[in-house]
Amino acid sequence: LQRRVGAPSDYSDSHALSLLILQRLGETGSIAEAARSCMRGIDGSFSITGITDEGALFAFKDPVGVKPLCYGCNGDVHAFSSESVGLDINGLKLQHELRPGELITISDGEFCKEQVARCNRKAFCAFEFAARAIIGPCFYGIDMSTYKELIGASLDPEGIAEELGADSVNYLSIEDYVKAMGLRRDELCLGCVTGDIPHPGL
Repeated sequence: LQRRVGAPSDYSDSHALSLLILQRLGETGSIAEAARSCMRGIDGSFSITGITDEGALFAFKDPVGVKPLCYGCNGDVHAFSSESVGLDINGLKLQHELRPGELITISDGEFCKEQVARCNRKAFCAFEFAARAIIGPCFYGIDMSTYKELIGASLDPEGIAEELGADSVNYLSIEDYVKAMGLRRDELCLGCVTGDIPHPGL
């Protein structure tokens, strides 16, 4: 990559990628063409954000999409972050998780999404949880999310998989979950994972 863009061999990949983007922007004047050159010519994972001299904010990720990148806004304030928490702590609302090969540009207040390259490789994606889905808050004083905030309260594993874009979501059975805790079932409160709230003394 360094040789391709004319950068010294001891310079970082980030520096070389920046040079490639600048070169293609200078040649074509198109952010999309600059992003397409990175996606077609580089075999590796990357998430890139930048801003042009004209004030156009842009972000894109490689066609395989290993590295995370998300977009959020609050009014006329726009931002990208590798983690949604980076948006939350700055008062921005998560709007979109960039897809593999996708480019987002914000220019003069206009938001644009473009699928610059497609990934032809699809890997099986499964979420395996050693715990159980939390389907309800605790009624005994533990500070937890509300029913509305808990994905397990409204969706079964198939629905959660669809929401996450996963092929499958799997949990331990209640019996195996209890065994993993190393306690008897009657020693545990399982209300938040079963919906059966215990009433001591009754």
